[in-house]
Amino acid sequence: MAPAGVNYTNNFSLGLVAAYEVDLWGRVKSTSEASALDVLVSQEDLDAAAISLTAEVAQTWYLLLESRQQLQLLDSQIETSKQVLELVQLRFRLGKVPAIDMLQQTQQLESKLAEKAQANSRKTLFEHQLAVLLGKAPGKFHAASGTLPTHLPDLPATGLSADLLRRRPDVRSAHFRVESANKRVAAAIADRFPRVSLSLQASTSSSKVRDLFDNWLATLAANLTAPILDGGARAAEVDRTKAVASRQLHTYAQKILLAIKEVEDALAREARQHEYIASLEKQLKLSGEVIVKTRQRYANGDKAVDYLRTLATLESHQRLQRTLLFARRELIDIRIGLYRALAGSIDQAGDKNINEAQK
Repeated sequence: MAPAGVNYTNNFSLGLVAAYEVDLWGRVKSTSEASALDVLVSQEDLDAAAISLTAEVAQTWYLLLESRQQLQLLDSQIETSKQVLELVQLRFRLGKVPAIDMLQQTQQLESKLAEKAQANSRKTLFEHQLAVLLGKAPGKFHAASGTLPTHLPDLPATGLSADLLRRRPDVRSAHFRVESANKRVAAAIADRFPRVSLSLQASTSSSKVRDLFDNWLATLAANLTAPILDGGARAAEVDRTKAVASRQLHTYAQKILLAIKEVEDALAREARQHEYIASLEKQLKLSGEVIVKTRQRYANGDKAVDYLRTLATLESHQRLQRTLLFARRELIDIRIGLYRALAGSIDQAGDKNINEAQK
């Protein structure tokens, strides 16, 4: 109840305001289209990062396989060095060779043991690196077993240069950047022209809520604004956006050339690597024959074959074994680089071990 002499009056009001810019010169449209193109750029950058990560996982996986096989090879070479040492010790006890031969072979065996320690360290580091790339904690991740393939699948179809440019997300990203930059140039130019904007104000009031929407008072207004004195800021912005567009166009052209170059480089490297591996395989076969005959002649006491020649033959053979294993892994690395340059997935039959690494 109101106090005596006091009257209360209820009054309800509602107002709405709306504004709209008439896009006479396309500034708003160009800005909107540029933003949409920026979204496409981000999507393509994400795809490019995914391809790079896939390639890095594959390369690390095969590095791990190589390090394991290098360890197996070193174990075999250590066993061979022990056998040679036993032979040298026997001949030393018979007085057929000097003590220096035995000491040199002992040192050669120790060098192999040292190499094994380093190989173990590299293997552990590759395991940790692979774990991190797969989102696992190092030390709690165990990669599956496997061996390097001795033969790769046939080369993938590279297609035409136009196909390559459509596949590569980094090239598409550069293309969208050029388009976005051009749109921003158009928006900057349009920003120098006058703007026409419309505003609408509507209001209503009533002493009763039910009558609030019955009586509206609306006002429609238009205004024209034009830049007069801005210190040359808008003109400078046009120059800046044009410079950005020019840079993006140059980057796009370089991306195209780089994409084609990466594919051609990978194809050329793989062809030469096959030749290199074929030569190593021939050398290893010949070296194996030489080492068998040399060891036989040394064991039989042939004076024409001394220990140094035997040791040099053995070390050359073992070095060829390690080099061939490294070359085969490098060939796989080149093929991964080709798949990466083609922006294709590494899903050939010979590469199924990549998925197994995550088990």
